[in-house]
Amino acid sequence: MTAFRQGMANANPPILHVYDRWHLIGKAKKRLDFLLLSLVPSVMTWSKPHPSVREIERTKAEKRKKERQEQKWALIQEIQTAHPSGKNISGLAKEYELDRKTVKKYLQTTTPLPIHRRKRNRFPLF
Repeated sequence: MTAFRQGMANANPPILHVYDRWHLIGKAKKRLDFLLLSLVPSVMTWSKPHPSVREIERTKAEKRKKERQEQKWALIQEIQTAHPSGKNISGLAKEYELDRKTVKKYLQTTTPLPIHRRKRNRFPLF
């Protein structure tokens, strides 16, 4: 590439060499990769947290959310243990006052479900 630039400069100095986006991005990526390889170690070792570091205090809302999630997981596990003992999905739905689709979803769940709540609009948008 430097020979090409030298040839252009020798042939006609006012010629301006312009890079296309494809090659410019490719060259920039190569330089960035080279720089990162020289700065960042290839293997990182994680140390155990220091025993004096304590857990961050949770807010009331975070505590309530965690409690709700634990209650929900306990309910899911209860439904999962009740189903193999002979209770059908409709019976479980009536017993726990849930929709059949919810009971079916709980039976297929293997890990605790995250709680996602949508924020309400505080003021109507007219």
